Amino acid sequence: NYNTTYYWKIVVVNDKGDRSNATLWHFTTNPISPPEPPTNVNVSAYGYYWINLSWTRGLFAERTYIRYDTVNHTTWNLSTGYFLCNVTAEYFLHSNLSKHTTYYYALWGYNENGFSSNYTTFSYTIPNRLPVVTSVSPTGNVTTSVNVPFSFYVYDPDGDTLQYVTVEVNAIGKSNWLAIKHYTNVTSGTTLSFTYTLDAGTQYRWHIYIDDGYNS
Repeated sequence: NYNTTYYWKIVVVNDKGDRSNATLWHFTTNPISPPEPPTNVNVSAYGYYWINLSWTRGLFAERTYIRYDTVNHTTWNLSTGYFLCNVTAEYFLHSNLSKHTTYYYALWGYNENGFSSNYTTFSYTIPNRLPVVTSVSPTGNVTTSVNVPFSFYVYDPDGDTLQYVTVEVNAIGKSNWLAIKHYTNVTSGTTLSFTYTLDAGTQYRWHIYIDDGYNS
């Protein structure tokens, strides 16, 4: 234990039961030093929607005390935001997070002396997941009439409404791309289809441009 005086001695006993007069020694352990805040705060892994916070425990600290908020505070104290954990480990899984949200953290060291006088701050934004296109038609080296039927399925892994979806075609050998269809405010999980008339005897390539309001 910290700040404690211990007494000890060595007693020698022979086979006749005679005991030596033991000398009594003593020593005192150092008082516990105030803890320092943790360092090297990082996200060692993440998913949707959780993150695994990791850090190096502060010098003289026995535990790490963490609070968090979705508001960035200029200064923190031990009642700011929400309690997250008070652990001896150097990691913690923060789960049930919200999409497109920045989380702010304050971390203190803790031991029998109390909390560190300073704290370490850290922030992390839950990354946006890009929209996805599947079931695309026409595709590959196919021949079709000039009245081309286009069809595809769009969805957003975060469930975001797709702000716009634009279909563009390019005649091989030409530099310009032509926008032939434009949708706005498309619900995630929608099949879109339309027909567009193109030039006969021409090879085309086409692509789909999608924006969910966060990334394209």
